[in-house]
Amino acid sequence: MADISKIKDIEECIDGILTKEFYLSTPVDKRLIDFLSSDAVLQYYPNFSKTFYKIRKAGLWELKGIEGENSIRVTFKSLNHFSVEDFISFLRCYLPE
Repeated sequence: MADISKIKDIEECIDGILTKEFYLSTPVDKRLIDFLSSDAVLQYYPNFSKTFYKIRKAGLWELKGIEGENSIRVTFKSLNHFSVEDFISFLRCYLPE
C-alpha cells in the first residue's frame, strides 16, 4: 500500500513560508506528477541527469522533486486557503491503497 511514510519540517528564512518534505512509501512516477499538476503549472525536465519537476498551484503551493525518488518538497504559499492537511487529503486521492 502506497502512503505518506513521513513528513519533515524544512527550515525557511522567509517569514510566513512553510515548507515540508513528504516522504512516500513508493517512488514518484510520471502519473503522480501529472495528477499533482492538474490545474497547475508544470515544469518538467526529463533531459536532466535525474528527471526534475516543479509544480506551481497559483497562490497556494509550489512543489518540486526528482522523478523516481520517494520525496516531494512542498512550499505552502497561503495556509489560510490551503493547509498541510488539505495537501495530504489531495495527495491521498491519488495514492493507491
